[in-house]
Formats: sequence, structure tokens, C-alpha cells
Amino acid sequence: MNRERGVALAMMIMMALVAAISIYAILFMASSQARQAAFNASSIRARYAAEVGLVWAQQQLHDNPAYCGTPPPPPVSGMTPLVTMTNCGPTPTITVTVNF
Repeated sequence: MNRERGVALAMMIMMALVAAISIYAILFMASSQARQAAFNASSIRARYAAEVGLVWAQQQLHDNPAYCGTPPPPPVSGMTPLVTMTNCGPTPTITVTVNF
């Protein structure tokens, strides 16, 4: 009888250990996916802010062909795109940078 109890106890401990490891793995995967989703959301917001900065600079050039980067574009989603223009004149180069 004691031998059966010992085997049952060992089986329960093993099952509890497997269950604990499984639960830990599931929680770890869920938290890493949540971090990845947050990073992706920030990347998408930064891309949209950069696109807004580019369109804004193009509009400024359309309205004023002598535009050369000042004033800066408005903030978008809490991010301010940095518009840098070189070769101001008939064929300017527009560079947009967004830090997030």
C-alpha cells in the first residue's frame, strides 16, 4: 500500500511540474507577442508620421517653390517628423526622419 502511495505521489508531482512548465511557456509566449505588437504599432505610427512629413514638405514646395525646410511640420500621433531639405531649388532632396 505504501509503495502505491509513493508511486501516486511521484506521478502527481511530475504532472504538476509538467503543468507548471506548460503554463509558464504559454504566459511567456503571450507576453512576447504583446511586446511585439506594441513595437509594431510604434513602427506603423512612425511610418505614418514620416509620410505626413513628406506630404507636408511637398505641399510646402507646391505653395512656395523657394521653401527650404522651415518651418517644421506639425506633430503626428505624438511624433514630430524632422524634414531636411538639400539642393533647394528646382530639384530638392527631401529627407524625413522620425524618432520613436
